[in-house]
Amino acid sequence: MTDVKTKPSSKAPPLPSRDRHTPVCDIITCSTSTRGESPGGSETRIQTDPDPSADLPSSSSSPLLKTLRPLQTGSGDVDESVSLLQCQQVADELKQTARRAAHLYRQLGASVESSDRRLQMASVLQEAFDVVNSVLQGGDGRGSGGGGSAPSGPLEDDRTMSLLEKYSEQLVQMTQNKLNRI
Repeated sequence: MTDVKTKPSSKAPPLPSRDRHTPVCDIITCSTSTRGESPGGSETRIQTDPDPSADLPSSSSSPLLKTLRPLQTGSGDVDESVSLLQCQQVADELKQTARRAAHLYRQLGASVESSDRRLQMASVLQEAFDVVNSVLQGGDGRGSGGGGSAPSGPLEDDRTMSLLEKYSEQLVQMTQNKLNRI
C-alpha cells in the first residue's frame, strides 16, 4: 500500500526568470508499508522545489559535480533529496554540452586537412565520448579502456550520427532509471 501526501507551501519561492512555467511543489512524502513492518512503514521525502538557501550553480560550477544534500525525515533517517530545478539544470547542461561536442566532432570530420592537431582534437573528443559511455554503462569513467583511439581517416557523418543516437538513447534510459529510483 502506498500513501502519497503533499504539504502545501505557505510561500512559494520565486521562479527563475527563464523558467516561469515550471510547477513548484514543496515536499512530496511517500509512506510505504510491507508485511512484517509497522503500519507506518518507511517514509521517503523528495524535495521538488528549489531551496532558497541552496546555491544555484554558476557558469563556473557544474551541477554534475555537486553532491546531493541530505534531508532529515521524521524518523531520523537521512535520505538524499534532489530538487526538480537541479535536475532540469543538469539535463540542460548535459544536452548543450553533448550538442557542442558532437558539433565539434562533425566539424573535425568535415575538415579536408589531415593534420596531427586535428587527429589530436578528435582523439580528445572521442575519449570524452568513451568516458560518457562508460559512465552510462555503470562504470566510473576513469578507466582508459581500449576504445579511445584517434580516428585514422576522415570522420564519417554516418558514424557520428550513429554514435550520437546511441548516446542519446543511453542518456534517456539512464534518466528514466534515475527517475524510477526516486
